[in-house]
Amino acid sequence: MLKPLTKSLLLAMTLLTVLLAVAAAPHVRQQVVQNKVAEHVYMLKGEDDHGGTGFQVQATNGPVIITNSHVCERSSKDGRNILVIKGDEEMKRKILKIDDAADLCVVEGWPKDPGLTLGKDTKVGQKVMEIGHPGLGDLKVSEGEVTDTVNVEILHHVMPTGQKGLDKMMGITNEPCKGPKFKILKKDMPLMGIFSVKNVPLCFVVETDAIKTDVPTFPGNSGSPLLDKQGKVVGVIFATDGEENGYAVNLDHLKSLLKNF
Repeated sequence: MLKPLTKSLLLAMTLLTVLLAVAAAPHVRQQVVQNKVAEHVYMLKGEDDHGGTGFQVQATNGPVIITNSHVCERSSKDGRNILVIKGDEEMKRKILKIDDAADLCVVEGWPKDPGLTLGKDTKVGQKVMEIGHPGLGDLKVSEGEVTDTVNVEILHHVMPTGQKGLDKMMGITNEPCKGPKFKILKKDMPLMGIFSVKNVPLCFVVETDAIKTDVPTFPGNSGSPLLDKQGKVVGVIFATDGEENGYAVNLDHLKSLLKNF
């Protein structure tokens, strides 16, 4: 027969175990979500260490890989295919569409991957996470929240075609573009592009809106999915600033692009 003190001790230990389990439950659930999302995230890599992140998502006619247009433009040797890496596997996939206005690129999907689903528009203060390949290294999860919505200018680069006559006619040279790659119009604060640019010629500027987050973002995160706590896509990372804040293309641009696929 247990003594009263022993009974009280066992009861206290049981209660502590339950409390610890309840406290750990959200973390465990979030880890499950992150692991599930990671199955649909890829590294896209080209020459000269250019590259970034991409993720598979459902489109109208099946799954495709989404990344940034500047990742596709700088990582594809021929402008038609790009190397996609998943763990120890890699394969070339076709570039299906480049949308410079939204800095988005659609790539042929990875076989037998159903892809991620889209969430809802974000709100300031909303908890979000980003899964990508910073530094083109291992997959990493970073968390934070939406801090603002901003209007930005994106400086794009027209790459040489390799045909001297055509390049000359179009005015394409190897002179680098001048000025910040990104600029927040709302606050007139310059942003830096995620990747350095070499031998870039003719330039043009497009204006778009973006989601600003305090999620730590680094080179290699271009094209990473911005996700809500349920693991649904709410944006596409395309830039960072000197304070490591992440900037994402919003959901409207992505939905519009996916309607044609």
